Amino acid sequence: MGQSVTEESNEGVDGTVHKASDMQEFIFEVPLYQKTTLKNPQDFSRTLRNEANPFDAFCPHCNNESIFERSGPHYGGTHGNGRYDLNYKCRRNSDHSVLAFVLKSNDTFTKIGQFPSLADIAQKDAAPLVKQLSKTDRHEFSKAIGLAAHGVGIGSFVYLRRVFERLLDRRFELHKDQVDAEQYRRSKVVDKIDMLQDYLPKFLVEHKTIYGILSVGVHELSEEACRSAFPLMKESIEIILEEDLRLRKEEERRKALSTAINKLNADISASRTRK
Repeated sequence: MGQSVTEESNEGVDGTVHKASDMQEFIFEVPLYQKTTLKNPQDFSRTLRNEANPFDAFCPHCNNESIFERSGPHYGGTHGNGRYDLNYKCRRNSDHSVLAFVLKSNDTFTKIGQFPSLADIAQKDAAPLVKQLSKTDRHEFSKAIGLAAHGVGIGSFVYLRRVFERLLDRRFELHKDQVDAEQYRRSKVVDKIDMLQDYLPKFLVEHKTIYGILSVGVHELSEEACRSAFPLMKESIEIILEEDLRLRKEEERRKALSTAINKLNADISASRTRK
């Protein structure tokens, strides 16, 4: 969904003004009450008024990707400043809308309300994956998404890191006979990944720095830096979880097939012996 929101060192309510690339990013990624500018403010202003272009985005009502187009804003203010009530309709079903309420002040825009909320949109976008996770992973991955949608960056990193750690622990319990268990328990996470690399999702092994980024985010980065990096970290964890689910299903299938083959072979052997 659009490009990530990046930090901009201008004065705002919390000392920063965010920069968004387009309307899609502003509606679907920027949290409420974050002062925001666009790379080209005049284009953004024209889009708000009456020249919106349709864009692709996830529809939380259809639970599918769709095309959204604006259905005329209600505007109240002077000299282009004031409040805009924006209604974006889904082309799949015109009864499906995403509403946003925006305050414009010169070249700065602040979203003061939205329905469905960013959390609802993000949760439904991730629903196909989330429903396959364990109860704890489902809760904590959803918690990370919800916190990020409400502008809480550091807290969202905490929950993503916990999901990452739990995946490692799960893999270790399944394959602890193939590694030095005592050495594993004493090792740093990056070394644990090396020890388990044959049993982990390939993307995780190739990008083991993900855990370091999450840890730095928890202990050192600002809320703004974590908010900006969250979409990338979330998508990375999604890929790792999806690959882990595929690995687990493949392992279960192999185990079931192995059991069935061994049983069939034993039955055939017993039958031949009786003859």
